[in-house]
Amino acid sequence: MEDVKNRIEAILFVLNKGIELQRLSELLGIGSVGIVQNAINELVKDYSEKNSAIEIIEEEGKFRMNIRRQYVSLVKDLMTNTELDRPLLETLSVIAWKQPILQSEVVKIRGTTTYEHMQALTEMGFVTTEKFGTSKIVKLTQKFYDYFDTNQEAIKGDFTKYKKKIEDTAQTEQALAQRLEEIQKITEHNKKVEEQEKSPETQENSIEQEPSKQEV
Repeated sequence: MEDVKNRIEAILFVLNKGIELQRLSELLGIGSVGIVQNAINELVKDYSEKNSAIEIIEEEGKFRMNIRRQYVSLVKDLMTNTELDRPLLETLSVIAWKQPILQSEVVKIRGTTTYEHMQALTEMGFVTTEKFGTSKIVKLTQKFYDYFDTNQEAIKGDFTKYKKKIEDTAQTEQALAQRLEEIQKITEHNKKVEEQEKSPETQENSIEQEPSKQEV
């Protein structure tokens, strides 16, 4: 069982987008899905007991490694603006507003670049897809909400607010994308400020500037 757990751990480490139980069984060459499920359950328990920053979660029938929520703020600034450029954010905003949404519907709105965007967003862990007929159902992941520090209710509220001011749906979606972009920049700025405040040099300067209590 220990060898099975190690092999599963290696696969999950590489596949950021997650993997279904059946596919995992095929890769391992194990005919019994139950054995694989038991191994995953033990892995989940192992990560929990050692209080790791990483956890194994199941989302939309797929298993993947995930950073625990309390550590997301520590690493999310490592995702640069080039990874989430404006066109990608606009596609993400369409999904955020309309989810769950068919990938074919996203293509109608955003064009054929959707396929490239979907691959990138899935690899980043912001969306999951599930086969539905000839298309796929697209949904946001918890990582999206953690990264942008928001929730579905807030997103719906933003879209409704923009919609009242802008009649064109496409422009409204662009406005929501701009909002996500602003959140990303604010988060990165706050992170830099926190790092500066925690730096030894900043603390030393603060001590030097503090007036002595013995002075009159």
